[in-house]
Amino acid sequence: MRYITAFIFFFLTVLSSAQVNFDDFFSDKSLRFDYIIGGNSNETNVYFNKLKQEPYWGGSQKNLIDTFGFGDFKISVYDSSGVNLIYSRGFSSLYYEWIFTDEAKNINRAFYESVQIPYPKHKIFI
Repeated sequence: MRYITAFIFFFLTVLSSAQVNFDDFFSDKSLRFDYIIGGNSNETNVYFNKLKQEPYWGGSQKNLIDTFGFGDFKISVYDSSGVNLIYSRGFSSLYYEWIFTDEAKNINRAFYESVQIPYPKHKIFI
């Protein structure tokens, strides 16, 4: 009985951390998502700037779904249906550090930032 319980636990663990097949959705290039994040200690706004194709993807082709959730922000990429998560990554930014300063209590400031994702073969939702 103990072996059956261990097998079921192992099986559920594997299912919950299932990853996406890189070649089904992405090519070996990067898509850079540039944006401006701004605000103050009470309000944050994100403004899209541009997308740029980069020649290489330097990230993992195996672990495309972030299972740890580290960071204060997260980028999530869905397939064209908008239902299936095909890439996600948590990250932190300089802006998030700045909002805890005394300056952020009095003025607004904006930071230019970018995030890279694998280059999609088809339409996606970010």
